[in-house]
Amino acid sequence: MSKQETIPFRLAAIHTREFATFEDHLDNHEGKEELDGGLRAGMNYVIDHDHAAVECSFKAEILISKEVIIVIEVACEFDIEPKAWAAMRHDNQLIIPMGLAQHLGVITVGTTRGVLHAKTDNTPFNKFYLPTVSVAEMVLEDVDFELD
Repeated sequence: MSKQETIPFRLAAIHTREFATFEDHLDNHEGKEELDGGLRAGMNYVIDHDHAAVECSFKAEILISKEVIIVIEVACEFDIEPKAWAAMRHDNQLIIPMGLAQHLGVITVGTTRGVLHAKTDNTPFNKFYLPTVSVAEMVLEDVDFELD
């Protein structure tokens, strides 16, 4: 499969794997005009070779003064068109092209942002949001898997 070829896929499922807020950490910073927030984030990919599916998960920790106040992890499952899946297989490896991996990552980060808003709506945590994240800086190459 050439890098120029489109790889058909569909979003099949969304899972909130982890969600937690730490109100005591928020209370420690109440009344401060400016909070020196931070973000720790990571992305992971898992495949289900038997079902031609990729799961992309994104985990983020939102911090204030080095204290975690929100933890969220969301996973999106994507079904890949079977012919495209077969074309990504090379010997005992499955190679997800970087462009597709980045695209699935962008969808997953956006979904995580929406889940965060929905989970924190009408709470003091709703003023915290997931900042823009450069998936292109997180996924710098093809994502490859060894097949059994």
